[in-house]
Amino acid sequence: MSYEYIASGMSYIWKFNNFDRETQPELVKTINMMMDNLCAKFPNHNMGILFNGYTEKNLGPRIKSIFGKYPIHVDSGGLQMITLGRTITEELKDKVYEVQAKYGSVGMSFDKIPVKLVGDRSDRVSMEGRFFDPSIFDECAIESGKNLARQIEVFLEKDTTCRPMMIIQGNDQHWYQRWSDLVLKQIPQDHWQYIDGIASGAAALGQGMREDVERVWALSQLEAPDHMKKKFHMLGFGSMNRLIPIIEFQKAGLFDKDVLFSYDSTKHTGGVSRGQTQDGPGIFQMTRHRDAKFYYIYNKIDTVCREVFGTRLDEDDFFYAVAQMAPSAHDYYAKTYGKDKKIYERNLAAWTFFLYGVWAVMHYVELMEQDDTFVAAVRPRDHHCFITLKHVKTQEDYNYWKKHLGRGLRSAGVQSTKDNTTLEGFFQ
Repeated sequence: MSYEYIASGMSYIWKFNNFDRETQPELVKTINMMMDNLCAKFPNHNMGILFNGYTEKNLGPRIKSIFGKYPIHVDSGGLQMITLGRTITEELKDKVYEVQAKYGSVGMSFDKIPVKLVGDRSDRVSMEGRFFDPSIFDECAIESGKNLARQIEVFLEKDTTCRPMMIIQGNDQHWYQRWSDLVLKQIPQDHWQYIDGIASGAAALGQGMREDVERVWALSQLEAPDHMKKKFHMLGFGSMNRLIPIIEFQKAGLFDKDVLFSYDSTKHTGGVSRGQTQDGPGIFQMTRHRDAKFYYIYNKIDTVCREVFGTRLDEDDFFYAVAQMAPSAHDYYAKTYGKDKKIYERNLAAWTFFLYGVWAVMHYVELMEQDDTFVAAVRPRDHHCFITLKHVKTQEDYNYWKKHLGRGLRSAGVQSTKDNTTLEGFFQ
C-alpha cells in the first residue's frame, strides 16, 4: 500500500511574495529538487498539492507552473460558496469544473451533505448543532451523483487529463455503501471508467477516533468498481492519528498492496505562519529567540536538508523568515534588504520548514508500519485499541472490536435524527 500527502493552504507559505516559475526559476528548481528527493527517500509515499477551485482559482496557473509534475488536487469549493452566501448554480459548478480541467489532475466532486444544522453554524468540520438526517439522505446522494455525472461530461468536453474523485458520505458502513450505490446509478456505466477514485468524507459521521476507524472500515468493505477501489482519499486529515486505522487495517490484509491512500492537510503549510512543524509524533512550537529550542529544531532540519533534501539551511534566513514569523520577519527583510530582495532566501527557508514537517509525517508512517511501538508514541493512552485492528479480518471480528475495544476510543460522532423527519421531532 502507498500513501500521498496532499498539501493544501499554500497561501500560508506564500506570505512574503507571490512567485512562479517565470519570476523565480531557481527557487522553483530548488523546491522541486527538494520534493523529488523527499519522495525518493520514501518510495511508498508521494506528495501533491491542493487548491480551491472557487476561492483560489487564481492560484491555478502558479501552482501548475511550479508543481506540474506532481498530483494537483482541485477542491470544488462548495462549502466556501455556502459560507460566503453564494447560490450554487449549475453555471457556477461548470466554472469550477473548467478550473479543475485546466489546472488539476484530480477534481473533487460537488457533494451535498445529508445533515441538518441547528443554529447558524455552517462549518463543515464542527459537530456542534449537526444532525445526520436519513430523510434527506437519498436526495443528497442522488444530487451528488448528478453533479459527478456533469463533471465527467465537462472533463470529456475539455479533453483534459484531470479525473474526478467521487466523494462518499455516510453515518456508518451501511450508509456509505448506500451513498456509493446511489451516486453510481446517476452516471452512465461507460463513464465509470473516468472516476479516479473514492474520497471519504466525515461530515455526516464525525471527527472522533472511533469515527475514523468506522470510516476506514467502511472503505475496506465497500462494493464498487475495482479500479475505483485502487485509490482512496481521506478528507480532513487533521493529524497523524487519522492514519493509524489505515495502517492497522493494512496489516490485517484488508487493502491490496497496490492501493493508494491520499490525504490532504493544511497543518504543515499553516504551521509556517504559526511557527509550528511536525517533530516525530508531536508538534514542535518555535520560539522567537535563538535559544536551546531554536537550535534543537534548526539542527534537526539542517540535517534533513543535507541528508534528504540536498540543500543547506542558512541559520539567519531560518531565524528571520520562520522563527520571527510575519509580520516582523517581513519588516526585517524589507528594512535590511529592501522589499523585493532576498526573495529566494526567505521563501526557501519557509518551504524548508514546511517540507521538514512533511518529511516527519512520512518518516513516522514508515515507522508505524514496521512497529506498533511507534503507534503507542502517537496514541499513548489508547494505542491498545488501535493495534488490535490488525487482527480484524471479518465483519464478525469488527463487530467484536467495536463492542469490546472501540469503546475505549474518543468519539465525536454526528447524532442522527433516526426515524424523525424533522429536527423538531428529534427534540420531542
